[in-house]
Amino acid sequence: MAYETIVYEVDGPIGTLTLNRPDDGNMFTPVMCHEVRDCINEVRRETRTRVLVITGAGDRFFCIGGRKEGMEETQLYAGVLPTLDMYESIERLQKPVIAS
Repeated sequence: MAYETIVYEVDGPIGTLTLNRPDDGNMFTPVMCHEVRDCINEVRRETRTRVLVITGAGDRFFCIGGRKEGMEETQLYAGVLPTLDMYESIERLQKPVIAS
């Protein structure tokens, strides 16, 4: 599957998901949150990947937070729903996840 804001690569049993917006500190956007969720859900369904590494592109930041522009307003704060979906997909993965 092709993504706009992340890169997913597999090397044997190790999957690497890279947040790929280094010019913006790899900040979460709704698109990135949905892509991370979709990628992780795909990793959950397949059996070749035994561990997932999540990392950030560039050499300055892993991720400096979320960008509120374009995110739907909720009673909690802008962007909470896509972010929660993303975090819940990580929690449901049932494979080791390393944030590096």
